[in-house]
Amino acid sequence: MSFFCLNPNIKVSVVGILILALLSSCGDDENTNNINAVAEDFEQISDRYPYEELEPSMEVDYWELIYSTDFQVEDILVSSGTKCQNASPQDDCIFQFDSFENNEEGFAEDCLPDFCFYYIKYNIGNETLVAANPRSVRDFLGTINTRSDAILLVFSNDYRFSTDIKEVGGIRKIPSGYELLVTKLISTCNPLRIDRFHLKVGIDGKIDILGSEIYDISDDCI
Repeated sequence: MSFFCLNPNIKVSVVGILILALLSSCGDDENTNNINAVAEDFEQISDRYPYEELEPSMEVDYWELIYSTDFQVEDILVSSGTKCQNASPQDDCIFQFDSFENNEEGFAEDCLPDFCFYYIKYNIGNETLVAANPRSVRDFLGTINTRSDAILLVFSNDYRFSTDIKEVGGIRKIPSGYELLVTKLISTCNPLRIDRFHLKVGIDGKIDILGSEIYDISDDCI
């Protein structure tokens, strides 16, 4: 089993390990059957980084999705475009972009008791900008045109998805946007609780909860 929050090049976090363990035996039969029935019409999210169709709202020259560990070690997970293609002078812009450091915040935090997170760094003309919280990610995406847009938006709001269990990692297109089946860590200690959610992501970026239930719960702590 694999989850988007895990970077294959980085040591797996304690949170990630526990979530993977918990998701192997989940929920009561009635709730499981309800989710299974809904999931039949969903497509499995099979890629860890499913962002080949990402469509930012702005005329972005280049963007990167970055995984950061405690603001120290950073990995570029996905990128698209041509860095500083509309800048002048280009060399100065590229230097500024590459040397820019985000030392304030990020989204989808993980790795308790340590700290890791994600953020988007992007370039428009001579400017270097970041989307590092749910609101700025929503602004970066604008209209939700693609499945990639919808998945990144819910991920930035602390939802997670499986890449091999459709009941907790599914997506389908609807006329007004997308629906997703995902999980969220609700509490970290006594109980350690994970819920699963049926979400609607509107074209305008609004996230509505269509249904939710306890997916797994225990007396453990992270």
